[in-house]
Amino acid sequence: MDRLEQRIIRLEEKTSVASEADERSRSALKKAEEAFQKASEALVLIQEKEAEKKEFKKMWFSAILTAITPWLLGFLFALIYLVQKGAFPLGAFPGT
Repeated sequence: MDRLEQRIIRLEEKTSVASEADERSRSALKKAEEAFQKASEALVLIQEKEAEKKEFKKMWFSAILTAITPWLLGFLFALIYLVQKGAFPLGAFPGT
């Protein structure tokens, strides 16, 4: 009878230890899921910031190109006009 009682006590102790381990495991899993969720949210924010940076670069490039284009065309037309009027004979440039 004593042996049976000791076995029951040991079984209860093992069950208690297993229950505590299970509780710790569930707690760790919950923390891991929360960390994964936060990491996913951070990744989305980072991707949004990167997209904003790319859009900002495109906007600046477009603005600069839009600002420079009329000046370049004006210079080109002025140069063509001056060459046609004889202000710059084509033979006057080295290499021509």
